[in-house]
Amino acid sequence: MKQGNKTLIWVVAAVMVLGICGVGGIVGLMFFARAGQTAAAKNIGDEIMVRIAKPWNAQEIASMADRYSANPLTLERAQKIAKAYEKEFGSLLTIKGEINSMNHLRDAYGDFVNAEYVGYAQFEKSEAQVILELTKRDGKWYLDLVAVAGPNSPRGAP
Repeated sequence: MKQGNKTLIWVVAAVMVLGICGVGGIVGLMFFARAGQTAAAKNIGDEIMVRIAKPWNAQEIASMADRYSANPLTLERAQKIAKAYEKEFGSLLTIKGEINSMNHLRDAYGDFVNAEYVGYAQFEKSEAQVILELTKRDGKWYLDLVAVAGPNSPRGAP
């Protein structure tokens, strides 16, 4: 094999190795960035649960509503939610939550992050599963949905 051909093979191999390493590095950075966002969303979900359910607080629920939501949590809906959950479950004692899914989306109002927080909670009267739909717009987290289901809960949100 001629010297020129050997050099060309080494150049092509080096370019391929650098390309593979570059793609791997980008994928790695994306993975770590997403993991950081997921951890931040989980912490926000934990904080929101304490704010709205220890004790149940309709004003707090309504104040966190995403004004761009197709079905926003109005004060009237928040009062129904707080009253029903306070009656069935009582105040929040402890919660262990996680982010079930998180998506980066865009709508007519701009880019946003949507996250589903799922928590397993101990309330004064019962254990229950909690689902929060969270939206992050312009650096601030909002609440789209609060759903709590215990072992004896009827179907449907209050």
